[in-house]
Amino acid sequence: MQVQQDDFNIMEIAKGVTAKEYLNLDLSKNQSPDWDKAFEYFRLRMTERFVEPADKLIDFEKEIYPSQKKYGFAVLAIDYLLSETIQSFYEGVTDSTGQSRRLFTTFLKERDSFKKFFIDDKQANDFYFNFRCGILHQAQTSADTKVHAVGSLISREGKFVIVNREIYHQKIKEELEIYIAKLKKRDEPSLMTKFKIKMDYISIV
Repeated sequence: MQVQQDDFNIMEIAKGVTAKEYLNLDLSKNQSPDWDKAFEYFRLRMTERFVEPADKLIDFEKEIYPSQKKYGFAVLAIDYLLSETIQSFYEGVTDSTGQSRRLFTTFLKERDSFKKFFIDDKQANDFYFNFRCGILHQAQTSADTKVHAVGSLISREGKFVIVNREIYHQKIKEELEIYIAKLKKRDEPSLMTKFKIKMDYISIV
């Protein structure tokens, strides 16, 4: 199939959805029907580009004994990115430079699917440095940490702190649905405003 030069000049925020389509939505009033389209564009972007690839990595290894699985770091790299991204949508943050630790640890401490595992700043900060920064910056976790596919989200085995990559991914998916459900209720104007700030930024950069 021949690719036209114009194809490279059209920015898509999700497959088949151009930035222009989003920017042409009428989001001037909270009850505009176009908000539902905006929420769907967001859902498509998050699921197609991030959630589904991680799903496929997990599914590819589903018949493999846990100790033989290899894709945990790749799955968690995607999920840590999503953790910070979802929180930045909650807050309307367009540039997370210098804010990554705050966004990531706030996500762990405040989001319903995670907060019972991270009840204080120390737990959240330790996880940020040992797992998130280790994987995203060094392609490894810090000493005394492991990635596994069994057990609870966070567990201990002797001196090791262990994260279950499959549970973390499942909870990320839950949090994405929780966020979208909150948006669709349209009863928090500030949440919708912050969502629009972030989506607008994505669509014009």
